[in-house]
Amino acid sequence: MLISVLVAQAAALVAHQVQLDDLQTQHIDLQAHLVEPSASGPSGPPGPRGPSGPPGRDGKSGRYGEDGLNGRHGHNGRRGRDGQDG
Repeated sequence: MLISVLVAQAAALVAHQVQLDDLQTQHIDLQAHLVEPSASGPSGPPGPRGPSGPPGRDGKSGRYGEDGLNGRHGHNGRRGRDGQDG
């Protein structure tokens, strides 16, 4: 079975090579024909829109900031006054 597949592929390659040789042997003399350039025609209508792409990945959450250093202790308050006798 493998041999028959290889033979079929070889035959296909030979057929393609013959077609390429035929294309190479066809020679067209373009200088013999008088070809004048002309204005290009109008552009065609736009084609249909393609399918939309997949949605993007979700973004990463932002980093939480690190806690700052503790502040200094405040000053001690003033000494209170002695209470009055009743």
